[in-house]
Amino acid sequence: MPYEGKQEPDPGEQAGGGVSTGQVVVGVAATPESRAALRWAVGHAGRIGARVRAVAVWDVAVAVAPDVGGLGGAVGAGVPAAARAELAEDALVPAARQLLAEAIGALPDEAQRLVDGSVVGGDPATALLAAADGAVLLVLGNALRGALAGAVTRSVASSVLHHACCPVVLVPDRDCGDPPAPAGA
Repeated sequence: MPYEGKQEPDPGEQAGGGVSTGQVVVGVAATPESRAALRWAVGHAGRIGARVRAVAVWDVAVAVAPDVGGLGGAVGAGVPAAARAELAEDALVPAARQLLAEAIGALPDEAQRLVDGSVVGGDPATALLAAADGAVLLVLGNALRGALAGAVTRSVASSVLHHACCPVVLVPDRDCGDPPAPAGA
């Protein structure tokens, strides 16, 4: 069954507004980790009797758009406001809507009924933090592991972890296996 859940009244608006108590917020992006985070959030919400707000964020300033308007790279501050607005309206917002619909649509029917979708514009970390205002939990996909994870200090996950006012769960895209054995064991 294709996802036909609730969307924000104006999916192109800037991020803002919190959620009611009892809601799990999950960031949705085009990554396997994000899909795993959505599945985990729905499972957890079902166990605690909460709803899920799945949030896809678009941001012209960090968009990498090789197939969007033939721009072929990062766009942002150097692009005139009218061109940014056109890019958002013509490409980024529809792409975010489609991404969200596909991610939610990949869930089993009963899980889809727990999810409300929301597409917002702005800096991803800021938008997710605003969306999680009042939430019981914020869930993100964890794309980085090991030494690289420690080196990335400006990632969305890092920013959210440092500024969230609710618990944050980072979900990998797969089972990471058994934890390493303690030294000397």
